[in-house]
Amino acid sequence: METISFTSLGKITIKTVRNYILDEKLSPQDKIYLHPDNYDDLILEHRKTYSKPAQKPYYLISVLLDTSKNVLVAFNTIHVKKNKNKTPRLTQIELEEQEKESEYSSALDEIFYRCGWCGNVVESDGSLLNDDIREYKISLLRKYENELSVYKVHGDCCPHESDD
Repeated sequence: METISFTSLGKITIKTVRNYILDEKLSPQDKIYLHPDNYDDLILEHRKTYSKPAQKPYYLISVLLDTSKNVLVAFNTIHVKKNKNKTPRLTQIELEEQEKESEYSSALDEIFYRCGWCGNVVESDGSLLNDDIREYKISLLRKYENELSVYKVHGDCCPHESDD
């Protein structure tokens, strides 16, 4: 169950949004949506203040800040969705851990093929992979090389070599 509210904060800055989060006791399950211009100004303020780019998604005191895709939010107004569910939203670290586990399990299910002559990563029939897939498979091989199934085939990358 969610409760929704719109609040005018005057000029929206990192400080005014932070104070609002603290005053209203927002939790990590809650979300704040901003007008696109206010969101851009907030991100620019972050870059200027901390001399580094803001991470997307952008969190302030564990509360997600984003632009609204479904509801028009007026300039210098915030749209707050308070989530009453007790299920906590995963933190960025927990999400990254889940992605790593998912990548690892999918890598273990995959069979990798290398050219027996030069070691290039290829398809099962020896044909060349497109660059994106090739780089992805190489990154998995580097991470999990001792745990993956890798077979040698005659690759199209070495047509001058013979199978004898």
